[in-house]
Amino acid sequence: MSDYGFDAEVVEPILKQALDEVLKQESYADARVPAFVDEICAKAMEGLADLGLPIKFVVSCTVMQSNGSGLNSHANMHSDARSDGCVMVKWPEKRNREAAASHMCCIVTAAGFAV
Repeated sequence: MSDYGFDAEVVEPILKQALDEVLKQESYADARVPAFVDEICAKAMEGLADLGLPIKFVVSCTVMQSNGSGLNSHANMHSDARSDGCVMVKWPEKRNREAAASHMCCIVTAAGFAV
């Protein structure tokens, strides 16, 4: 990672860790979804801030019950490709059968803009 730019290879593990910490032991419950979203965004933002980069981050999170319906998401932005970026992480990963038993899926997006 450069001293000032967005690096998806550094950001993605932070998002995955936030997702695992919050959702790994949980099952879908409508009443808990707002708390899940708040916790995931807070943990992700904390990890991103700990990088100490001169970047403004925006984190968004969608949690939905996994009941066979599809969930598609896309993020796009007009920015400076040399210093800004965006990464999206889906949870659970297809190979994680244990997490798939939670009956929920989540997408977290982080965008970073150099200041």
